[in-house]
Amino acid sequence: MFHLTFEDHGRHLTDGERRLAEKICADTASELCALLPALPGTVRVYIATHGRVIPQFGYGARAATPDSARFALDPSHASGSAGLMQEHLRAALFHECHHLVRGWVVHGGRPARRFIDGVVHEGLASAFERDAAGHAPPWTNYPDQVQHW
Repeated sequence: MFHLTFEDHGRHLTDGERRLAEKICADTASELCALLPALPGTVRVYIATHGRVIPQFGYGARAATPDSARFALDPSHASGSAGLMQEHLRAALFHECHHLVRGWVVHGGRPARRFIDGVVHEGLASAFERDAAGHAPPWTNYPDQVQHW
């Protein structure tokens, strides 16, 4: 289901780190196929050691096209490449594949008409990541005072 491409120009990821990414993707594929039967038959996943990352977390991800997702990591982050993949790659695949199924992608998807459309899509994908993958990034936690909003 997942076809991996590494974009590190052979400089940052070790063979062991590449095998780790392949294992995480293979282990995650069957879970996602069961939960998201409308996923494309092949999803191209790009693992990059460059690109947009959230500096505090050392990684970033996006649904790039209707059949591809990108996971970027900062090899110099304190967690290291393997740590970032172990902690975040599976959950990022859940999040980004949710976007693929809903057509919320950077290139070739449904155009956003309003800002709130993006808010809703990100909220849905984050809730799916939290509830189905068991990974709760800080933006999925409500502040204590939310009932006063």
